[in-house]
Amino acid sequence: MRPRPAADLQAKGWPAGEATIELRLEPKGSGTLLTMVEDVTRGPSRFVPSFVRQPAIAFRNAETVRRLGYLAEGRSDPAAGSRPDAGSKQSRGESRIHPDGS
Repeated sequence: MRPRPAADLQAKGWPAGEATIELRLEPKGSGTLLTMVEDVTRGPSRFVPSFVRQPAIAFRNAETVRRLGYLAEGRSDPAAGSRPDAGSKQSRGESRIHPDGS
């Protein structure tokens, strides 16, 4: 069963177009896994093939997830914080591309 979205957002970036962003939250160990699924829904960017636009979207979403993680942990600097994994690759979050929405 697919987890229900925590939030559905509509991003407007004209003249490039608009995108739908789905944020999903799932329990994972003692924390929460945040997954972002995004794709273009309106405008000229729809005509750019998915394999071309998805790497840029994934890069931006990885940075967004990383920054949200810092906020959730009460810090703004990746090296700051009291957790044992502060500044580690694990604490920086991950972004996965799910073009099919799964």
